[in-house]
Amino acid sequence: MPNLKKHQPNRPIKELPREQTQAYRPKLKVLFEKTGCIGSAISEAYHRYGYGMSEIVKDLNVHYSTVSRRLKWMEDKMRDFKI
Repeated sequence: MPNLKKHQPNRPIKELPREQTQAYRPKLKVLFEKTGCIGSAISEAYHRYGYGMSEIVKDLNVHYSTVSRRLKWMEDKMRDFKI
């Protein structure tokens, strides 16, 4: 990084670490405790706050396919709601 600033001072840095771009997202535990529907909590964590499925799986201690099915179920539910 120091070399980039030294040789190309006006070049914008396009890649930022996830920790910096999503620094203010709530912890998964807080998301899952505040909502009554686990499907909506998973969907919110994944779509709104950018948590990966592997992060959700580890926090909930469930299988990957369980989280995947819940996400698909919520997406189908929202699609039906919008029609």
